[in-house]
Order: sequence, then structure tokens, then C-alpha cells
Amino acid sequence: MTTEENATAAADVKDAAAPEKDEAKIVEAVVERLRFFFSDANIRQDTFLRKMLVSDEHTVPIDVLLRFNTIKQHTEDPELVKKAVKDESLKDRILLTEDTASIKRVDPFTMDRMDDNIALTLVVDNLPTKTQEDGKVFYDVKTEEIRELFAQYGEVALVKLRFGPRTSGGEADDGDDLQSPNKNNSRKMSGPRMPRGSALVEFEAEKDCQAAADETLTKKEGEDVTPKRKLTIGEKVLSVGTLKDFIASVKKRKSNEEGADKKKEEGKKEEDSKPAKLFTMEWKPGCVLKLNGLKDSCDREALLDAIGQGLEKTLGEVKAMQIYVDFSRGQSHGAIRFHEPDESVKKLLDKLQSGEIKVAEEKVESVIILEGDEEKKYWDDFIEFKNKQLKHRQEERANRKQNNRRHGKRQRRN
Repeated sequence: MTTEENATAAADVKDAAAPEKDEAKIVEAVVERLRFFFSDANIRQDTFLRKMLVSDEHTVPIDVLLRFNTIKQHTEDPELVKKAVKDESLKDRILLTEDTASIKRVDPFTMDRMDDNIALTLVVDNLPTKTQEDGKVFYDVKTEEIRELFAQYGEVALVKLRFGPRTSGGEADDGDDLQSPNKNNSRKMSGPRMPRGSALVEFEAEKDCQAAADETLTKKEGEDVTPKRKLTIGEKVLSVGTLKDFIASVKKRKSNEEGADKKKEEGKKEEDSKPAKLFTMEWKPGCVLKLNGLKDSCDREALLDAIGQGLEKTLGEVKAMQIYVDFSRGQSHGAIRFHEPDESVKKLLDKLQSGEIKVAEEKVESVIILEGDEEKKYWDDFIEFKNKQLKHRQEERANRKQNNRRHGKRQRRN
């Protein structure tokens, strides 16, 4: 064979090997994706895959996986996906169905595993974030940076950046993004989701999580502790705790809040149920003028004008003297109540009796100073009226409070 022939043959071998090498890289990339997609860690937080894997079939069709962007960017060939499934590193995790059209787990996932991640997970706080000019906040850290901090302790199954509803600041982290789909939880996050500055780091093995905790924890059972190894990203010193402790602290805080709310509610009910404070007064005799024979044109303003004229006082001065009119339009009688039985009572009496002062341009038929039983009855009726007013106002306040509490409960449920 000539030198030229040898060169041509070598080129043919190289060209044939190139597609095989490219195919190997594709399969390797798909293997990595399948390992993650079918892991417990991913299934717990991937509602779409979980629904298929806990269904009666317990399978995910390959044509569905080929629609995933992170698979599609490597291949759209179902045969390469099948080849990846048969990779030695995945033999204990996934396998093809008999018709080779779908993939299933060797160990089927069940809903009772939804909380298994608690013993495998650390909560990392104080992650760096940035705020754009338009006010939008985003994480200034990549999940791979966080993964690298913990990789020395064992295989990290999942790093998940946490997001929550926009807040005004200062609100406690209520862990609403950690609610288990295995539980009946009617509360769902709504509105814009903002970075919490926090991430979940889940390990494949509990012993690896414990090893990381032993060296990096800054919080343990609600108390600050000094870590053996301080973790930082940029200028941020990270705070690390276990998911178990975090969930316990959230439950304790919510229990305390519910207890405080219940105590407050009971206090309100007790306050609402208390009888209204009784109106009482020590009245002084000789302070009430009784007027009879008032005309239909009479009203409170006319009576107040007559008082002002009779005492040569302005309306403001009359009010300052605590002189009150007991009268309802349409009545033929009324009363003028003074604060003190001084000379002003007699002065007004004389002017009304003589007709010097008129009410609504009409002379009052009769005016007397109440005395004896008639005076006592007037004050008894007045005190009874004031107590009815107090009771009515208390009932109105209680009804408003009850309606407001019901409205508040409905809003919290929604």
C-alpha cells in the first residue's frame, strides 16, 4: 500500500470514529440528566414527573423526556436515550419498559417518601442577591457555587434556590415554599415570587448530610453556634441549619402565633361579653325647667336661641355653661337642663313666664322648675335613656368586631 493509500485509510478510520466519540458524549450527558430526573430529590419537587411516576403505570414515556430542553439540547434521538438508560451507572436506578417506549424506576417512588428529604437537607441562608434599577431582585450566586461548598462531604443530590412572595421586609420565613404536596395544604403562593436569599442543599446519604452539618452549622435547635468551617460566598458569610430544625422552628412560631391570636380572640370575646358600664350621675335639684304648650314650629335651635336671649349669652357661651335641651320636634313639651341650680335658672324662668322671651316667636304656655317626685322621675328617665344608649352602642361595636374578625379569617384563608 502506498503512502497516499495509507493516509487515505487512516482518514477514513478517523472519520468513522468521530461520530462514535460525539455519540458517547451525548449519551454521557443524557445519563447525567436521567440520573437527576429520576432521583428522589427531583421527584419530590417536580410535580409533572411525580404525577406520572406515582400513577398506576409508574413510567415516563421517552417521547415526553425528549421534550425537556435539557435533553433536547443534546439529542432528539430516542435510541440514544435508550442507550443512556442501559448505562452501567444507572442499572440500580432506572430501566426500560418491555416495549422500550418508556422508562421506570427500579425502586418505584411512593408519596410516603415526600418527607424523606428532611433528614438529608441543610438550609443555607444569607445568599447574595442583587436589585436591578427596576426594583427586581435576583440571586447573585449560581447553584454550582453552592454545590461546590458541600461536595467534599458527599454526593449532593439537589441544590434548590428558594423563592417566596414579595414582602415589605422583616417578615419571618414561614416556609410556605416547603409545604409537602403529600399534605392537604390549601394555601398556595400567589403574586410575584422573590428570592428569599436561601437555598436547600440535599445530600444523597444521611451520613454525608450529618458530616456537613457537623462542620458548617451556625444554628442548632434554635440557638446560634460557632461552625468548625465558616462558609462564604463573596463577602457574604452564610448561615447554615438543618431542614429538620427549620421546620420545627416554623411550627413553633406558628403555634405561638396561633396561641397569641387565640388568647387575643378570647380577650376580645370576654370584653365584648362584659355588661356595659352603667351611666350614673349625682343630679342636683332645681336644675330643670319643664316647658309645656310648645308649638309645632318649635325646634331645638329655637329653644337654644331663646336661652341665649334670656341669659344674654351667645350660643357658644350657652354650650360652655353646659345647658342642654331635651326636646324632639313635634312634641308639645320639652325641658331645659342646667348644670348648676344658680340664678340663671330663675332668670330664664321669669323671662319665659312673662313672655319677654318667646320660642319660635310664640309665648310658652307654661314653664316650671321641676321639684319633688316629678323632678326625680325626670332624672330617672334620663339615666335610663343614657343606659339604653350605652347598651345599644356596645352591641353595635360587638357586631362590628365580630364581622371584622370573620372578614379577617376569610382573607387569611384566601
